[in-house]
Parts: sequence; C-alpha cells; structure tokens
Amino acid sequence: MAVIVWAMFLLAGSAGAAQSLDRVLAVVSGQVILASDVRAFLELGLFAVDTSDPEARESAALSLLIDRRLALDEVERYGPVAPSAARVEEGLAAIRARVADEAAFTRLLATVGLDLDDLRQIVSDDVRLDAYLADRFEPSTRLDGPRPAPVADWLAALARRADIARFDR
Repeated sequence: MAVIVWAMFLLAGSAGAAQSLDRVLAVVSGQVILASDVRAFLELGLFAVDTSDPEARESAALSLLIDRRLALDEVERYGPVAPSAARVEEGLAAIRARVADEAAFTRLLATVGLDLDDLRQIVSDDVRLDAYLADRFEPSTRLDGPRPAPVADWLAALARRADIARFDR
C-alpha cells in the first residue's frame, strides 16, 4: 500500500512539473501547423515578419503559414514540375548564408527540430510555390511581401473554400 501511495505522489509531482513541448496552432484542410513550425520558419528567416512584438510576430507568421498551406494545396492541384536540384541547393545556400558557419547552421536546425532533408523539402515547396505565383501573377510575387489585390483576393477565395481552424487566438 505504501508503494502505491508513493507512486501516486511521484506521478502527481511530475504532472505539476510537466512542460508543453509543442502545441497545435492551426489545422488547414487536415494539415496541422504547430508552434514549432512557426518558430522554425521565423528562426530560419523563411518569412519576413516586420514587428518586434513577439506575440504579433508569431501571429503574423502563423497567418503566413496558413496562406502558404492554402497556396501549396493549390500548387499540388495543378502539379507544377519539381524544381531543379540546383535551384533547391541555391535556396539552402541562402539560408546557410544567414548564419556564421556550418556548425551554427547545424545547431540552428537542431534547435528548430529540423534536419537537412526537412529543410530541403521546405525549400523545394517554396521554389514550386514561387514558380506558381510568378506564372499566375507577377514574377516578383511572394506570400510574405506586399500583396497586390489579385493575390489577396485569390488567397481569400482559397481560405473560403478550405476548412481552417486557428487556435492561437
């Protein structure tokens, strides 16, 4: 009996010290977006979010990730060609150039919970998305920059058709 009481005491103590490792911030057409995804995109500099307020920064990055997911679903629908390995490597090199050296890059990937293959997939998706946006709108169109009205309208239409649940508010 004393063992059971002791075990319950240990479990109760560890439950109070439990720490949240990650949380779901949104679900877009069945695809989950986690807090760690937002942190990874921000830490790796994959989105330009212009605010110093951490909460506003994360909310803006989440909005961009939601838009990215909607746009990638559309890209998948029309199936543009896979990007060249050289173009993906250029994207990886640009991300690597933002950090001091290869060791810092490796630490950064570990910190955000990605490996090189994960990042390569993200860059590949971004290259495909950029090609789609350039073809559909203008060559300089990006999701994380100023949006011309046709792009904003297109994204709004995609959002109306999609099942989006946002949990950060």
